[in-house]
Amino acid sequence: MVSTDTPCDVMVYAAQGNDGQHALRDVLPSEGKAFGAARPYLTEWTRDGSLLAREASAIWVEYDVPSKGAAPDPFVFVCLYPDYLRKGYPHHAPIGRQDEARVRATAKEGLRWALGKAPSRQQLDVITRCTRALPDDGRMLHVVGMPHRPGGALRIGAILPYDDVPRWLQQIDWSGTKPQLKRMRKLFGGGYDYIHVQVELSTHVHNRLAFDFNLSTTPAKNPRWKQFAGAVAAECDAEPEKLDAALAWVGSERLHFDDDPIPARLDRQLFFKVSSSPDQLEAKAYLCFHPRYSLL
Repeated sequence: MVSTDTPCDVMVYAAQGNDGQHALRDVLPSEGKAFGAARPYLTEWTRDGSLLAREASAIWVEYDVPSKGAAPDPFVFVCLYPDYLRKGYPHHAPIGRQDEARVRATAKEGLRWALGKAPSRQQLDVITRCTRALPDDGRMLHVVGMPHRPGGALRIGAILPYDDVPRWLQQIDWSGTKPQLKRMRKLFGGGYDYIHVQVELSTHVHNRLAFDFNLSTTPAKNPRWKQFAGAVAAECDAEPEKLDAALAWVGSERLHFDDDPIPARLDRQLFFKVSSSPDQLEAKAYLCFHPRYSLL
């Protein structure tokens, strides 16, 4: 959200079933080069009967597009929540604790295919501890290897009630500071049910912390979007013009392709991710588009 030559992240999403998983399986043989180092994971995810095909309800593939030079290989977010796509997420009912052994097994298998080697026992122990510390209605959502970071760190994302975040961070031995968390919570304010939280880990949980901001209503109907953008501009030195452009992205339009008799709708969605270290805040806007068939 600032005027620099920082890279742009492009993320591709696919879900279990015909429109995502099976369609991807059909194009992998001819378009495999486009997926680079992510191809072994995608091949296993699309293989009938595999653990990943059964347990990973979705995949996210991220491409870091540099301002100069060749782009690095894409990398895969391993989904750890089999029921992620159930209607009403994350307000499922009835809901019980997430199975930490199931999370550990999926993380181990997924990272083995995504990174070309299995994670260490210490890393899996930290992921298990973070899952165990979640409240009953919290969920470990994904884990991803970060080849661009030194030391082979992993990043996990969890969904949990906003008010439970401080307690969860304390129980997982997060190595950040109280002023750092206080600054994040001041920026985000209150009034949330659930929030997506990301932390990085190796043999322990590092100090880097990220929250996602997303609302179910549009900026035109909910002033909290504009209020949050104003706070990001003040706290993260983000340019107001870019923030306004991000808010203006949200919308929906009808599309009709010449070779397809069924009309489509393109929903343009938005979320912000704010990352913090003890002495810095950084904001990113993710401009999403979701094409779907629609008669209306």
